[in-house]
Amino acid sequence: PMEVEAAVELAIEIADALAAAHAKGIIHRDIKPANIFVVGDGSAGLRAKMLDFGLAKLAIGAASEVGDDDATQTALAMTMPGVVMGTVSYMSPEQALGKGLDHRSDLFSLGVLFYELTTAQLPFSGDSSFDVLDRIVRSEPTAPSLVCPDLPSPLERIILKCLAKEPDARFQSASELRDELAALAQSPTEGGSSSKGSILVLPFADFSPDRDNEYFSDGLTEEIIASLSKIDSLAVISRTSAMKLKGSEHDIRALGREMNVRCVLDGSVRKAGNALRITAQLVDTRTDTHLWAHTYKGTLDDIFEIQELVAQRITEALALKLSLEEKVVLTRRETDDAEAFDRCLRGRHLLARDTKEALATAIGLFEQAIAIDPRYAVAYAGLAEAEAKFYEFYDRSEERLERASENAFKALMYDPNLPDAYAALALAQYNKGNLADARIACERSIELDQDNYIGYWALGRLYHVTDRDREASDALQRAIELNPEFYPAYFMFRMVTQALGEEWRYEPHLQRLLGEIFPAYLDRNPDDARAINSYGMELFMAGRPEESRTYVERALEMSPEDPLIVYATACYYSFVEQPGRALDLLERAIKAGFRNPEYIKCDPDLRNLHGEARYHELLASEFD
Repeated sequence: PMEVEAAVELAIEIADALAAAHAKGIIHRDIKPANIFVVGDGSAGLRAKMLDFGLAKLAIGAASEVGDDDATQTALAMTMPGVVMGTVSYMSPEQALGKGLDHRSDLFSLGVLFYELTTAQLPFSGDSSFDVLDRIVRSEPTAPSLVCPDLPSPLERIILKCLAKEPDARFQSASELRDELAALAQSPTEGGSSSKGSILVLPFADFSPDRDNEYFSDGLTEEIIASLSKIDSLAVISRTSAMKLKGSEHDIRALGREMNVRCVLDGSVRKAGNALRITAQLVDTRTDTHLWAHTYKGTLDDIFEIQELVAQRITEALALKLSLEEKVVLTRRETDDAEAFDRCLRGRHLLARDTKEALATAIGLFEQAIAIDPRYAVAYAGLAEAEAKFYEFYDRSEERLERASENAFKALMYDPNLPDAYAALALAQYNKGNLADARIACERSIELDQDNYIGYWALGRLYHVTDRDREASDALQRAIELNPEFYPAYFMFRMVTQALGEEWRYEPHLQRLLGEIFPAYLDRNPDDARAINSYGMELFMAGRPEESRTYVERALEMSPEDPLIVYATACYYSFVEQPGRALDLLERAIKAGFRNPEYIKCDPDLRNLHGEARYHELLASEFD
């Protein structure tokens, strides 16, 4: 086996090469050791070069834009089901079955190669090619840590995710894989998956009688994850991955294999007024037995002690040795006031909705938290984000934008390493037009928190308005991967793929939005007019115009003064080539507060209006 650091370094370069190929619509289809050349003498580091695109194909969307020459037709033929090409041991299941392929097939092949780099064995082997193909399609590979016990747990999880049978269960882009590997390279963990230091914290269930305390159970889950993540010897599954498991039934042993963790923390919250009852249990995924379980009863004032006790019990159950610094960090509190903490949790829960009412309520809650504890950095960061969003979506007053910046700086004054404060500052600086400062803030938020989807969303938008759409695409895909329900990121990603002439890259996201994301979200939030409008717009993109119009008009009827909804409806009528109606709505949106001329001018959804004299007169009269 290759040394782990060298293997990760090469895997990053191979993933980067794949990202470049996939961005051009090219699927390699024959990733294997013979097609990866390593150059360099080792003194200045090794470099990987991906060669031999002899079996490569163009995705249909990309090929259709190239032309109808012989090469293109050959590429299209190779796309079709029934054609099995490649090297047997490195084939994906869909490749082995002769099914149609997309870029995720290459990621499976890279998983095979990476498995081999780190274990010196193939994950699927047999006495004949037929045996190998059958195992690729039907059998799970031996866990790499059973071959090499010292393999870091996060690295094993990455390899096994690449080797998922279903493409939807793998990394969804080479860029996502590259980022995961880069994060691992920056913060390597000790010990393999068989070590004691790996844990998944499941979302705490809300058993409160009023059923309106979801904000508290979710917030408690995130607080415990954040606390445990401060222990260097403990590999903690990210809050993004953990929250995806909310509300589903769990087989602990299966979770252990899938997430490659030794332990799972499960729990529930019952909150009635000020009274609390919190149950937590730590389960060994290998034996499905309890390592520790306890029920805590008290009041809201006891919440900090409960969090600290849970972290302490976990470290004791796993026999983790904490440094003095870790012991200090685990007892550090953002606030000592439980009421301020509760209001801040409520505010952060509302931030994700982005409706006018939700943001206004969140602003009030954050202000209350700050009034109780004037040094509460997290509350200042939440207030800054809410003010920046309110400015952008509903009220473009300079005073509001100044408040957003001021509160972000206050948050950083009290906690200079708070990623949410940098993300909020990035939104404020972006809206001020201070793009250089906005980029620095974005990058810092991501550096401090690899799962900060707001930071990636802001960075993607920043890249888009500065004509760096390739980088915008990567950042926005990461935002979507981190928070699949954050639908604003999808639409910016669609705009970017349109600008790149690579609309085919948006297709998998569109299908997921219509089949999964929006139906589930609207079932929980039936009054979110902005989501209803967005659903209608995506139905149009999917070729369902009649359904689309129903949702778009319903949203406009629900929120006729919302500038974003009015603007999006203008885009819809631009799509269906009703320029008069589109321009009426565009003017109405601008007067209602959608005053972002750079965005309007580069929005491909309004292309059909560019030939209209009134369009240019409207922009000139409103913004020049």
